[in-house]
Amino acid sequence: MYINYSQLFAIILNIGAEQYKEKYELMKKTLKNFIAVVLCVLMLMPLSFAFTASNEIIIEKNVPQVNVVGLFGTTVYEDTDDVKSDTRWPISDGRFLDLIKNEKDFLIESILTLDGDSLESRLIPKLKKLFEPYALDSSGELKNKTGIDFDWPDKSEIKKDSCIDFYYDWRLDPFATADELNRFIDYVIETSGCKKAALSAHSCGGVITNAYLSKYGSEKQQSIFLVSSAGQGTTFLGELMSGNFTLKGDSIEGFLKYLFTDSEYENLKAVAFSIINRTGIADGLLNLSDSAFSKAHDSLLNEFLIPILGTWPTIWAMTPDEYIDSAKNYVFDKIFKDDGNDYSKLIEKIENYQVSVREKRKEILLDADKNCNLGVFSCYGYSSIPVSSSWYSMTDGVVDTKYTSLGATTTKYGKALSDSRLDSADPESISPDKTIDASTCLFPKQTWFVKTIITNSFMKTFMNLWIRFFIQKSK
Repeated sequence: MYINYSQLFAIILNIGAEQYKEKYELMKKTLKNFIAVVLCVLMLMPLSFAFTASNEIIIEKNVPQVNVVGLFGTTVYEDTDDVKSDTRWPISDGRFLDLIKNEKDFLIESILTLDGDSLESRLIPKLKKLFEPYALDSSGELKNKTGIDFDWPDKSEIKKDSCIDFYYDWRLDPFATADELNRFIDYVIETSGCKKAALSAHSCGGVITNAYLSKYGSEKQQSIFLVSSAGQGTTFLGELMSGNFTLKGDSIEGFLKYLFTDSEYENLKAVAFSIINRTGIADGLLNLSDSAFSKAHDSLLNEFLIPILGTWPTIWAMTPDEYIDSAKNYVFDKIFKDDGNDYSKLIEKIENYQVSVREKRKEILLDADKNCNLGVFSCYGYSSIPVSSSWYSMTDGVVDTKYTSLGATTTKYGKALSDSRLDSADPESISPDKTIDASTCLFPKQTWFVKTIITNSFMKTFMNLWIRFFIQKSK
């Protein structure tokens, strides 16, 4: 089913959410000014929102809802003995902006003079120093004192209609996190007095949910909601982990649309860059800078990003199936090859996810659908993060729509489905803008699509209301 932004609001407000109207109005006023810092940091930002419903099952009217948050949804501290310090990930704006502020004159000079060598020798080491403490060891395990500080809610706070976030260290092995999620679900069910719980998974939470369902099944769930789930991966990570890192004018233009949607600068920035791009100026400048900064570009990827992301088992789980072999070859046979560390245990974790989830993902989800209401909510309307040759993939801004929808046929960004496909397809499966065919989804009748929806606390509130509605529905 395809619904737009205003229809989504109307549906939710019509299902008895009057008590949320004040909050809605207040949050609506703040739905502006999405700020991006530097492109490499944008690649490490949280992934987007979304969802649906579905089985002829006897259900309780109210059950607690456990939300498995997405990538970077939990604060990871550099030192868990000092959780009040500013040393945390996501890196605070203050620490990152201080770095940029202190180096602004050097950055401006390097860019204007196309001095990539100086940029590499001076800036990359400082970025590494800022981010490197959050890398795991060569086994994909914690090192030093990094970690999270998550206190489970008190029993007095858990009711039958509670909505409870499950926080976890999003760097670690999904199966280790699945064990903790299982204990948390048991605690919530027992404390609430219900027989089951509802489970919603956003972004990277879809990876954790896949591991959980693989190991523990779905018998404890009344409903499962995959909300813009990255359980099948995301193309930009697959490209990044395979060493493909590039910029094009069209890709930046598409991504700017995502960044500035609903901001006061949306039209101005879109028109301005569109003019620059269509005249060929953008690609000309990018080609010039790519030539000058190729060494810095390689260092950014090979000495900064990969040595951090490559140690996180969850990032490997978010690497799409079609990229996993090329990613392993690039990271382990090139980047990590001669660094003197033993990566056998990390590789073992990656291969365990391969055997337990990748090769059985469809069967795992079909089995879950038999036991409980299962719904999928997928967003679309944006291009991918503009750092690879696959920037044109249709996404929610980060995660590909073909993955969040569990198999929808999507066009390239800015294109439409072919006439032959439109002629042969069920009209009800085609999106109004003719960019998506939902008939190829794993659960076409249980998948909802929303175009150009924005990720923020406002939408989180609406998604939770939406999920509460479907908790009470049968297939």
